[in-house]
Order: sequence, then C-alpha cells, then structure tokens
Amino acid sequence: MAYDFFRDSGGLVGSKKMAPIVALSLFLCVLAGSPEKVSAANDIGLCAVASHVIRQTAAGHRIEGVLYLPLPSDAAPHPVLVLSHGFLRDYGRHVENAVAFACHGIATFAPNLVPVDAWAADRVEQVADVVDHVHWLRRRASDPEDPLFGVLDPSRLALGGHSAGGAVSVEAVEALQREGTRVSALVLWDAVPDDATRESAAKIQPLPVLSLRSRPGPCNAYGSTQKLEESFPFPVQSVLLPLATHCDPESPTDVVCRLFCGGSSESARADYREKTLSFLQETLIKPAGEEKIVRQ
Repeated sequence: MAYDFFRDSGGLVGSKKMAPIVALSLFLCVLAGSPEKVSAANDIGLCAVASHVIRQTAAGHRIEGVLYLPLPSDAAPHPVLVLSHGFLRDYGRHVENAVAFACHGIATFAPNLVPVDAWAADRVEQVADVVDHVHWLRRRASDPEDPLFGVLDPSRLALGGHSAGGAVSVEAVEALQREGTRVSALVLWDAVPDDATRESAAKIQPLPVLSLRSRPGPCNAYGSTQKLEESFPFPVQSVLLPLATHCDPESPTDVVCRLFCGGSSESARADYREKTLSFLQETLIKPAGEEKIVRQ
C-alpha cells in the first residue's frame, strides 16, 4: 500500500533530520460533514510523510497540527501517538521528535493545544480537544472510505506530552478510559501536573506508562512529576535524566526556553527521543511479553 493520496507531486523534499518545518502546501481536502482541511503531504527524506491538518473539534476550537506517517507503508496499519506540547508552546517544538517516531513506524499527530487564558478553565478544554483528536483518528482509521483506513491502527493508540501537555495527556487518558475507549500507552516528558492531574492519575486503569524527567528546576516546578508518578495506582516506568533541562523534551527548542529553563543540549534531546522510541516500540510494535517496570 502506498500513500499516493498524500504525496506531493514535487517528489521528495528535506532529509531524515528534516530542515525547518517542511513547506506544507495546502490542498483543500474537506472531509464530508466536517470543517476540516488536510494538506497535501510532504515526504521527509525516505522514511516519513507530513500532512498539515486544520480541524474544528467538538468544542468548536480551530486546531492546527501535523500528522506524520511512516514510509514505506509495508508495515501498515501503524500505531499512533498523539503528542501534546508544553505551556504556551506549539506543535513546532516537536517536529524532530515526531519525524523520528514516524521514521520508526509510529504515526504521530502533533496538534496545537487551545491557547491559554484562564489556566483551570482552559485545561478542561485542552483535555476535551485531545479526547476529540483521538476519536477523529479512530473514526478515520475505521472508515473504509477514508484514506487513512488500513494506514492507522485504531487499536494501538498512545498519548504523550511535555510539561503541561503531559498533564493534559494524563487527564485525557482518564477521560477516554472512563468512556470505554482504550489507550495503549502514556508517555510523560517532564510533566508539570496540578491537583486535578493527580486526581485523574489516581483513577487511571493500568496501562504502560513512561515518565521521563529532567533535573529539578523552576520550569518543572522542581520535579513535580515525581508526585504525579506516585498518584498512579500501579507502577510506572520512571527515569531521571540528570543532565537534561526542561527544554530538552522539545526538539527543536528555542532561545526563550533556554534562557528561562537552563539551556539545552543535543545529547539530552536525543536521550529523551531515544528512550521514548524504545518504550513505544516495546509497547506498540513488539509482541506483548512480560513488562519490566523500572524506577531510577
């Protein structure tokens, strides 16, 4: 199966490392009965294709994001990761992460979160949008008339997020489980929770959870992720990256994050990406076996 329905007639652009967000040319592909637009995708080297998405969620928010699909498509249908960015950031902060995951067989949807005005109120809306993204992807993957049918696997879907996006992902998993929608795995990148997040974590049914955390500092509320990990009613895989800062889950990050959160290094960014990829391959791709839960 090929992704001809997403290909750019201009051929291959970029490289595996993907220079600045590929020039994503829009074509007006309006899905029936839905105010959504999906761009013509651009090949990223020889291993992934990126498609810019503009969709309206059930809450009425106009959300932009990018869907990264693996190439070639021989291993389809592919598991899916919905990846949420941090507080006051955007999906562009995770381009290199998403490309790396797609290049290793994991389709990744990186959407923007609804802008924050009043934190508590907007967290609820952000969670509702992530839940809606999951339903949207599952609908498309299950519809024989949709181009993503046979490309995405609706039974293997994970959530992940950085900082506040990690908190949103926790609350979205709890909401999805409560309504009966299965989530296959959860990835937390130096998550910064509040009381509502910890309450949601305490209600989550067992699933594989990877929590990667940077050294404590003001940007991660001095290691508040550890309190979140303790809220889950089952063991989680917890790994401290002592040389990493709160910026290092982002790839690329920027001078603003470096200035306020203590710098960044390519090696630490790669460490976040590689540990996450290993976890996702183990939980979403490799045959199920006994899970080894590790705390460091």
